[in-house]
Amino acid sequence: RTYNELLELIYSTCDDLRRALVGETVVSEILEETQRTLLMHEVPMIWKRKSYPSTKSLRAWITDLLGRITFFKEWTQQVIIYVEDTKVLSPLPAIFNTAAFYYPKGLFSAVLQSSARSIALPIDQLKFTYKVLDNDEERQQLQSTTTAHDISNGIIIDGIYLDGAQWDYEHHEIVDCTNQQRSHRLPPLLCKLIPKNNETIDSTNVYECPVYLTALRAVSANEAAKHLVSTITIPWS
Repeated sequence: RTYNELLELIYSTCDDLRRALVGETVVSEILEETQRTLLMHEVPMIWKRKSYPSTKSLRAWITDLLGRITFFKEWTQQVIIYVEDTKVLSPLPAIFNTAAFYYPKGLFSAVLQSSARSIALPIDQLKFTYKVLDNDEERQQLQSTTTAHDISNGIIIDGIYLDGAQWDYEHHEIVDCTNQQRSHRLPPLLCKLIPKNNETIDSTNVYECPVYLTALRAVSANEAAKHLVSTITIPWS
């Protein structure tokens, strides 16, 4: 619904602007501001109010929006195939692109609630565990099993970027950036929930990495909780 509303707003704004430019309607202050913003390659404020948090320029924002829509379009097609074909095991995507969600926290909450029901434990007795899937063969094998029935088996998530660090594929850990590029994409992660009393992770060489909605993280201390999506535990040296 939210993406549909955003797309409808974009279509209507562009159509109104087109009509105003050819003299079919009066140029309002909103249209004038929209035109000025577009010419500066920025996202119009009228779109931002309906959009998800983003710090991207207009071109990057549109590319990002198309990627988000494609993810949910393919997911919808997967659901249709699942309903029509009994051989398809799951209506869920093999990999969840967290960057495609308006509210990524909702995805983690869904996994938490589903796992709590499956394990028959209270939510406060469960803990998220993460494994970086930097091996293609292992990832492909897990893709066929994690969401085969429901998300309580664990999900594979993608779309997370490291700011000021990068993933070392040889040593399987995060390290400081070795080039001028500040942002690096983290490989997909296997996300599962386990009882807290079963935790066997060595905390001496791991980093509690906060995941934020945008590269700005939180513009103020009061908005920190709002922009923080989750905290993932990954190896580092």
